[in-house]
Amino acid sequence: MRAANDNKLLNRCMPPEVVRRDAVGAAVRAGLPNPDNFTLLGFYPMQIGKYRGQTFHWLMENDMGYVEVRVSQLWYHPPQLHRQTSGLPSMNRYFGHPLL
Repeated sequence: MRAANDNKLLNRCMPPEVVRRDAVGAAVRAGLPNPDNFTLLGFYPMQIGKYRGQTFHWLMENDMGYVEVRVSQLWYHPPQLHRQTSGLPSMNRYFGHPLL
């Protein structure tokens, strides 16, 4: 049952190219013509949850409590890698963030 739900979730998420393109557009509309990669992360839309479609930048301005809960969840319960993928160097770029 969980695998079926995970597949539904993945099907609803936008492809990475679309997310980045939309983030660049949002940053330009906000007055940042050439944002660096770190700044651009704030303009990525949320893919799941209560605020799906809103940017992290918007979320920080409008519901800081929600951000605090989500960040604390990542801090205290980081994603678990499957034993076979945890040693792969290619997975480090996905799970190498200091908050994870």
